[in-house]
Amino acid sequence: MLHEKLVLTWARPGDEDDPERTSRVTFRLGDVDWPGGPWTSLLLEHTDFGEDQEMRESVSGGWPMVLSGLNTLLEKGFDFDEPGA
Repeated sequence: MLHEKLVLTWARPGDEDDPERTSRVTFRLGDVDWPGGPWTSLLLEHTDFGEDQEMRESVSGGWPMVLSGLNTLLEKGFDFDEPGA
């Protein structure tokens, strides 16, 4: 079974050098044996916010939109020949 993990430090632009305003994002890929598969699962964890409640609230709304867009792209594909795409 193949498992892959990517961990990165997350910060808003301008906050990269301030440890108090950074957090950690972990992406994990795994094999899933569902009908019609095999498939790959993606687990995203955003942690280590410390006292930065503003960041926690911001990413709680942002990640669902990013993952929804990724899901749409993977299901429908992307037409690189389409103008404006």
